[in-house]
Amino acid sequence: MHILQVHNSYRQRGGEDTVVAADARLLRSAGHAVTQYIVPNPVRSIETGMLLGLSLWNPAAGRRFRRQLEVAKPDVVHIHNTWFSITPAAAYEARRARVPVIMTLHNYRLSCANGQFFRNGSQCTECLKGSAFNGLLHRCYQDSFAASAFAAANTGIHRQLGTWTKNVDLFLCLTEFAKACFIEAGIPEEKLRVRHNCVADPYERTVPASKSHQLAYIGRLAGEKGVRGLLEAWRLAQVEDFELLVVGDGPEREALEAMRVPGVRFTGSVEHGAVLETLRSVQCLVFPSLWFEGEPMIVVEALAAGTPVLASDVGGISELLGYGSAGWLTKAGDVDAWSRSLQDLRNNADIDTKSRAARDIYLKRHTPEKGLQSLIGSYESLVS
Repeated sequence: MHILQVHNSYRQRGGEDTVVAADARLLRSAGHAVTQYIVPNPVRSIETGMLLGLSLWNPAAGRRFRRQLEVAKPDVVHIHNTWFSITPAAAYEARRARVPVIMTLHNYRLSCANGQFFRNGSQCTECLKGSAFNGLLHRCYQDSFAASAFAAANTGIHRQLGTWTKNVDLFLCLTEFAKACFIEAGIPEEKLRVRHNCVADPYERTVPASKSHQLAYIGRLAGEKGVRGLLEAWRLAQVEDFELLVVGDGPEREALEAMRVPGVRFTGSVEHGAVLETLRSVQCLVFPSLWFEGEPMIVVEALAAGTPVLASDVGGISELLGYGSAGWLTKAGDVDAWSRSLQDLRNNADIDTKSRAARDIYLKRHTPEKGLQSLIGSYESLVS
């Protein structure tokens, strides 16, 4: 088959960009042709403002995509992200060209102005069934009234018009939790299918998790990731015989380092190979996120390495960890609960059992072979 991938890339590379690239490699390795239509958002403020103003429907972007369709002549169009330069015009043009359209729902942007169901440090689902213009009222997108107006209009108007449900044949979501949210938001259940993220096998750890005295947080240092609460819990737990590695960068890094929590070491961003080596060497990955994460690649990579995960019990994370078989779940944002969980790790006899369970979940659900099988199955269901 010939697949046309459509993706509005992010200024700071994240999990969605990684998935798009990984899927392309996977498909090509199996002999399929992949054309990538990847458009970055502008950096300069004037250009950003102009394109945000056209984010509801950009006729010029639609014409450019129509030309791409005419040249590529794909069997399937696979949309990953259209916000905000590509716009929903891409789905309309693909439908008009009679090309089947699949869309992966990496976040909740079809129902939420900022795509996270998260504002002011807490989960929020006001727009799930209510008016999308709550996002404007609360300035949910970049804390800007103007930017939130465009984001909320994009969500609300296209939901009312049925732009996505009319022009997309099949939606791929990452967890059953996300699927339930999209059903509640009005997407027909028969158009939704769960397709898990997959990662290459990093090969499992050679040293048992129970022998390590290090834990690691790996990811973006931003408010919704819950790292501040994690550091407060670490200080309260007083686990002097352990070290917490904080791997990554982001807008909160300076403030987090200023907390000067004993036993915490910030490494900054590191290469992917070093990330995998860290996962294979630590006792567990800590994942204190506060929002309804999709299916974070770093957690999938931890499972692949046979590294258990201590995580917030939020969104689809419980499913991802086999409802606790591959780690431990604790209340999101509850510093006392996280402190107790950290203390419990010191004398936890189940660590190696959970390590093996993590690896088993990966082999059952997240290998490249499983990912390719589910992806091709989705395409074939439409092409046939």
